[in-house]
Amino acid sequence: MRAVGLSGGIESYESYCPNFPPRPFPPMRLIPFALFRQLGYIPRSSENFTIDRERLDCSRSFVIFVSHEERPKNIDTSRYTIIVKAVEQLCKIINSKIGRDNVHLWLDYTSIDQDNAAQDEREAVDYYIQLSDAILTPIVDTGSSWFYSNSLSPEAATFERYKAEGWQRYWSRAWCRAEAFLAATLPVRGSDKFLSTGLNGKRPHLLMGTRDVEVEKLWVLPSLCKSFLDRYNPVDGEVESQDDYTTVALFWQLIQDRTAKGYKGQKDAEGTPHGPGTMRGTEGDVYTGDHVNGAREGHGVL
Repeated sequence: MRAVGLSGGIESYESYCPNFPPRPFPPMRLIPFALFRQLGYIPRSSENFTIDRERLDCSRSFVIFVSHEERPKNIDTSRYTIIVKAVEQLCKIINSKIGRDNVHLWLDYTSIDQDNAAQDEREAVDYYIQLSDAILTPIVDTGSSWFYSNSLSPEAATFERYKAEGWQRYWSRAWCRAEAFLAATLPVRGSDKFLSTGLNGKRPHLLMGTRDVEVEKLWVLPSLCKSFLDRYNPVDGEVESQDDYTTVALFWQLIQDRTAKGYKGQKDAEGTPHGPGTMRGTEGDVYTGDHVNGAREGHGVL
């Protein structure tokens, strides 16, 4: 198994998914955004425009996992345009050291052979998300009358109040639900490349739809709370095959492990949190740091 660089050092990825059966991790194939922008369309994996992530300077690169509700087609210029505009907007708000030339995209259509994908590639989605700095959902919205009649403020309500049909379809699919929750729960590798104020250091979920392109609006969604997870259980979503259901069910177990309420870490003789550890609350809030006699102490990360 490959090792994954995380904020706490170099740790094996298995430490974050102990209930997942042992599996190989195939290379993460990425398309440079600069090339993607030049092409003018979403390329197929067979066109071989991707590079192995291991070739990148990870200290300067920004990797975006594109999570969408249906398989794109070469002629899908609307989805392509949204992705390009979203990344351009992102480049305006992330650290100035990360320019377009250092942004790379993972798209299933471009990064793996959709018709002949090996099972280990399908089962490595959580690994690919773990290596990503953000997740992006482009929404092709052909009926946007809701856009004018519904206020989307405050942004904390965006998950519920973004009424585009494509966004509703996204949350009906098991794979999309799993990808969104994996992105929200798996730890972010050490990075200061994103201005994650209000995200508690979590991986941002970016959203842009057809009408958002017109007004140059990129939504940085708030952290998903536990109650949302309970309502959109991935195993209750739509799947195309039994193999998909089996893999999503394993991802669901991983997500549950990562969101379970309680404390993990050092304790005193009476079992009270004492020393370094992680406490998870009922709404998915997390504190990682020092504890003294059951109370937070010193420096930690919320």
